[in-house]
Amino acid sequence: MIRNVSSAFYSSAGSRKRNEDAVAIFTCQDTFFGVIADGIGSLPGGTNASNITLKTLAGDLTNEGISAQAVRDALTDANTRILNDPSFSQSKSTVALLWMEEDDALAANIGDTRIYQIRDGKITFQSADHSVAASLARAGELNPEEVRTSKSRHQLTKALGSYDDPNPDIHLLSVRPGDAFLICSNGFWEKVSETEMLDTLEKTMTDSLSDAAEDPAADWLTAMRGRFDQAAGDNHSAITLIIRG
Repeated sequence: MIRNVSSAFYSSAGSRKRNEDAVAIFTCQDTFFGVIADGIGSLPGGTNASNITLKTLAGDLTNEGISAQAVRDALTDANTRILNDPSFSQSKSTVALLWMEEDDALAANIGDTRIYQIRDGKITFQSADHSVAASLARAGELNPEEVRTSKSRHQLTKALGSYDDPNPDIHLLSVRPGDAFLICSNGFWEKVSETEMLDTLEKTMTDSLSDAAEDPAADWLTAMRGRFDQAAGDNHSAITLIIRG
């Protein structure tokens, strides 16, 4: 039964005038819930869409037992609330969430906000982006690394605030001590490569074993944030979670 976890999060507007990312984590005994919603900035009301998404998920899920159906229902609820918002005007939001109870976790995403699970120095799970660039990469027409810079990476094929059913990707994951999770908006993973995610985590865990790190999730997040400066254009947000025992 997993009880000892370290978690951290941050959200930055980058060089934009407003931050359209919404981020939250909730912890209680053996339950962890983390979510990032990224309002689509090219459309009006992106901030409202991401905030509605976060508030709906927090309200619908934090008192529930872990369930794929509960996640589908909550995301459908968020989609409806965005569509019914007076400031709608085609507002949309991506979303990624991690819901963990004891030794089980549920990962769900819509859009290009990502979830990573890392075990024994390797990425064992990475959510699939719902974008034109990612679709091209899956078809072998684009190198996966080129998704970070492709002009089609912002052309989403799925998002909340659509008249179509949300239809999230949902994965049930096993969890054990030593696992690490990263949830991040596209403004984050476009700047931080998977190699950098793994290298900074390895150093953090080495320091943790030598008692140099009291809060490894925060230290890992700080190390990755070193990739950003005042010139970082897009909003960028991330949640880190490390299972210590």
